[in-house]
Amino acid sequence: MYRVIGFLRFSLCDLNPIRRHYEGSFRFAPVTKNPIVARNRYELAWEMLEVLWPRLAIGNDYEQTKPSDHMTSNSLKLAVAILAAGFALASAKGQVSGNVAIQSDYVWRGYSQNSADPSIQGGFDFEDESGFYIGLWGASVDFGGPETTEGDIYLGFANEIQESGFEYDVGIIEYTYHGGSGADDSNFTEYYIGGSYAGFGLTYAFGDEFGDNVEASYSYDFEHVTLSAAYGDYEDAWAYWTFGVSGEIEGIGWDISFWDTDLDGDPLADSRVVFTISKSL
Repeated sequence: MYRVIGFLRFSLCDLNPIRRHYEGSFRFAPVTKNPIVARNRYELAWEMLEVLWPRLAIGNDYEQTKPSDHMTSNSLKLAVAILAAGFALASAKGQVSGNVAIQSDYVWRGYSQNSADPSIQGGFDFEDESGFYIGLWGASVDFGGPETTEGDIYLGFANEIQESGFEYDVGIIEYTYHGGSGADDSNFTEYYIGGSYAGFGLTYAFGDEFGDNVEASYSYDFEHVTLSAAYGDYEDAWAYWTFGVSGEIEGIGWDISFWDTDLDGDPLADSRVVFTISKSL
């Protein structure tokens, strides 16, 4: 049985570290009189997770009716949790970025996560000077079951090794699902490690519940646009590939990407072109 649900955020594809699918940030000036600033930033991050985690689980124990009956409620709760995280992280010393986007289809490793329908997405990320980051990201999904909303929580370290040009990213991501009764049965965890140099990237993701994923990628920045391509193998269950072009016009990001897999007979894994409009906050 193929694993078809999950990620992206962060996501157009795993071309870059998870939190970098939608770059762009705004800085909050540290308020030295605020006692929160003086606290250990990592303790603050963990406390935020402890507070938000049960909030994100709200709605999964409802009696099963129609998934759409809970879609608005759970999407609102997820949005509130993401906003709360943004304000909490703003009190820490570091950089906070936000993003919102709409995609013609939410595709994860070549497989549609929203039954080939448009998906609304958004999230917040916090990063300090050491390279530590933590973030929340949400999206509307439709797998034909009780799941109507995806909420991802992730943290890790990413940095450059001694100005060598080689960048690494190591972290963990928890995929959570919300909607009708049983939606949280789809929750799963992945660990990931990746590196990139001169536009080339390689990412390895693994978890306890499902198979490993290896993805190789390349991107090249021109003056106004970026060309990118990737090829991945999801535990020999299927292979996928994508290539696309992206850019920004008047502060609005855009992306056009082609996706395909080697799966036959599944319309959600067929080749498709995905259009994305995004805005960094």
